[in-house]
Amino acid sequence: MILALALTAGVGVIAARAIAPTYETEASVVLIPPVSPDDPKANRFLGLSGLAQAVDVLARSLDDDGIHDAVKQAAPGGTFDVEKDAMTSAPVLVVSVKASNPAEAGTIVAAVLKQVPASLSSLQSTLKIQSDDKITSLPLARDREPTVKQKARLRAIAAITLLCLAGSTVLIGVLDSVLLVRSRRKEIERRLRASHHGEGPPADDEPEEGAWLESELATISGGVARRPRREDSSPDDR
Repeated sequence: MILALALTAGVGVIAARAIAPTYETEASVVLIPPVSPDDPKANRFLGLSGLAQAVDVLARSLDDDGIHDAVKQAAPGGTFDVEKDAMTSAPVLVVSVKASNPAEAGTIVAAVLKQVPASLSSLQSTLKIQSDDKITSLPLARDREPTVKQKARLRAIAAITLLCLAGSTVLIGVLDSVLLVRSRRKEIERRLRASHHGEGPPADDEPEEGAWLESELATISGGVARRPRREDSSPDDR
């Protein structure tokens, strides 16, 4: 059992070093409508409600494989998602990033925030929309530091450790059984040899004991043991 615990502890340490924690960070961007030609001084935030469809299109555009590949080259150990903020009716995009270290998390969120205005402008240029009539974007918020998420990591380490402990316990049990069977078999074989080749007159219960020993040996061996014949030295019994 001590060996199983030592092996399990070793595997747990290796798993803890191999499985890195996840670092998560978020940023948000709001879309801004163009300046109204009728009222250039009007508050453009009052016109956010008309950009609901535009934010959905932009979110889908940012989910392009090419953008993901470019981000992957800059930070191989991270991923990102861009979606409309479901907590508000305003045209707000939420950028969610997961990475294996804080530096990569910061690199990814910066790259995506830089891509938002570029993709937004490209979409509108495709429709030949003039610069003065284009929707623009404005960063709203961004986490200062990535948040460390240990829950999934701890679950994985616990699962690996428990599996190792269970496997080690079963293996030790099997080895103990094999060693016990071997020891018992050797003892029975020794007693059989002593019974068949011992010196002096056999005891009254020797045949019964020999038969029992052979039956036990057959059970252990998984077969039927054949009882060796004893040769009588007396010619009168032939």
